Order: sequence, then C-alpha cells, then structure tokens
Amino acid sequence: DGRAPVLLAASRDITQRISEQRRLAQATERLEYALDAAQMMAWDWEPDTDTIEHTAMDHDMARRVSSRPSFLQIIHPDDRARVEHEFLRDFISGEQCRVEFRYLALDGSVRWVQAYGRASDDPDGRRRMRGVVFDVTARHDTDTRLRESETRLWQSLMELEQLYAQAPLGLAMLDRDMRFLRINTALATINGFAIEEHI
Repeated sequence: DGRAPVLLAASRDITQRISEQRRLAQATERLEYALDAAQMMAWDWEPDTDTIEHTAMDHDMARRVSSRPSFLQIIHPDDRARVEHEFLRDFISGEQCRVEFRYLALDGSVRWVQAYGRASDDPDGRRRMRGVVFDVTARHDTDTRLRESETRLWQSLMELEQLYAQAPLGLAMLDRDMRFLRINTALATINGFAIEEHI
C-alpha cells in the first residue's frame, strides 16, 4: 500500500529497581535464616480480618495458628485468659507486649514459649500487632531442675545441721592451724567449755 511501517518504542531503565528487589530478596532470606537459626517465628496480626501471618511454616505453632481464636485454642488452659488479657491490653496501649506461656504441641507435650509484640498503626490508620515468638522450654526445664536441685541441697544441709547438733559424740571443724572453726554441743560438754570459748 506504499506506506512505510512505523515502529514506536519506549524504554525505561529498571536497573535500580531490579537491584533493589535483589537486595530486598537477600535481606528477606537473611532474616528467614536468622529466625530459623534462633528457632523463632515472626508473626503479624491483622485484627480487622482477624488473620495471623507468620514465618517458619514448619514450626508446630505456625501450622495451627491462622487467627486469634486458633491461637487461643492452643494455649494451655491455665494460661489462656492471662495471655489474652496481656495481648489485648498492650494492643490497645501500644506498649511492647512480652508474655511467656505454655502451649499444647501437636505431639501432646506442653511447650513453653516467649512472645514479644508491639501494636502500631499502618499509614492507612489500621492498627495491627507484629512480633516474634520463640521456644523457651529448654530454659524452663533447666530452671526447674536447678530449683529442685537447690531444694534437695537445702534439705540435705538442714539434715546435716541437725545431725551435727544432735550427735552424741564430739564433732568439730578445724582450720589449717588446728583452731576450732565450729564445734558441737557434745564436744563442748566433753571439754568442759562453752562453744563460744572454743572458737
């Protein structure tokens, strides 16, 4: 038809945008690695839709929590009311929430976790709460064993103290220079001096 073909083209340099996307993907990957290494799960609660989004999909809690009711359902019954109260109080106030509680794991065990969160308003004015949760069961088990060990040690010391005080034979503790550090009543009686006069 004799008309010359016309080609219109527009181009735009997207090098910077691709570089920013790459940096964002790398930062996200590093964050996910750090959370996984620390056995932490990041979460984000959107109250308007009552949805909870989170990282670490292989985490026992993450597989079962998608909303506030599902979150409350897995909390140990003895901790449930306290946890709900603390989260809602800090959601309203905007203060940082820090709460430790037990939850019922899929395998039937009871696990201890610590959760941190803070509410903030999005640019569109919607309030949401974001935070992290991590397992502290090992620390709780260690603390429990330590308390039990301290109790047993204290009981043993009390029994030893009673034995020392009530022994029918003379008992004493001496320093390197053979001076009395401690003496029981029986030895004081045998020696004919008060306990205080020996030390």
